[in-house]
Amino acid sequence: MIQESLFRRNVMKNLKERVKNYDTKFIEFKEKVRTVKQAQELLGISSREIIKSLVMIGDEPILCIIPGNKSIDFKKLRKFCENIRLATEEEVLNITGYKVGGVPPI
Repeated sequence: MIQESLFRRNVMKNLKERVKNYDTKFIEFKEKVRTVKQAQELLGISSREIIKSLVMIGDEPILCIIPGNKSIDFKKLRKFCENIRLATEEEVLNITGYKVGGVPPI
C-alpha cells in the first residue's frame, strides 16, 4: 500500500506539472466510477471534458488515453495490430495495480 501511494503521488505530481498551463481540474471520486457516463452524471459536465484510460492487450500491454466522448474502432485498429483486445479486469489489476475504473491516465 505504501508503494502504491508513492506511485500515485509521483503520478499526480508529474501530471500536474505537465498541465499547469492549461485550465485543468483533478477530481477524485469517493465512490466507484467505472464509466465516463457515471463520471459525467456525478460532475454535471460533458463527456468531452473527461479522459479515459483503456488497458489493451496486444503483443504487450498498451494504455490508451482517449477523450471521454470517443471510442476505439477495433476494426480499424486491427488493420495495424491484429491481436489486440481490451484487458480483462484481472489483467488490468495485474498490469497497473489499479482496478477497472481507477487507472490513472499516465
